[in-house]
Amino acid sequence: MMAIMSQLFGEVAGAYHEARPGYPAEIVAAIRAYHGGTPDRLVEVGAGTGLATGTLLGLGAPTTCVEPDHRMARALGERFPQVEVVTAAFESADPQRQGDLPDGWFHDDIAGSGLFTDVRAPLFCRELPLDTAAYLRLVGTFSPQLRRPPALRERVLTAVGAAIDGFGGTVVLDLRTTLVLARRPA
Repeated sequence: MMAIMSQLFGEVAGAYHEARPGYPAEIVAAIRAYHGGTPDRLVEVGAGTGLATGTLLGLGAPTTCVEPDHRMARALGERFPQVEVVTAAFESADPQRQGDLPDGWFHDDIAGSGLFTDVRAPLFCRELPLDTAAYLRLVGTFSPQLRRPPALRERVLTAVGAAIDGFGGTVVLDLRTTLVLARRPA
């Protein structure tokens, strides 16, 4: 039986953490500027293995991470024992634990909901060059690849690797991180 999408990444939690790029340190300064200092509390939704968590802990605020996959949540808790890890889908997590974060992912939804004020969505862009091996490790953590039968996964990785090598052996990722900030009205 095929795993549901939120459970696919747990199958490769270690590889996921090693292959996925982290988050830009500039998000810490943006959050501090928005809050006028350190927020009282942070809630990270879909925390995975903690790639953003490590950056967010630089704020020094108590942090709760919500992660639906128990394998990812376990890896996150082992990596960052100082955070509270809630193993649940965000939609079913205790609303009292959700702090002052938006109830959705996208700026337009948040701004248009009328539930939040002072909505901002700074975009952080960077390039990350990866050699063939690093890129193939990354592709091996993508959900479409994880959903394929093992033999097809291998064929896809072989073909992608040959294409990268044919173009010089490097792929440059155009990474874009949107940090959505919003306040609940008083």
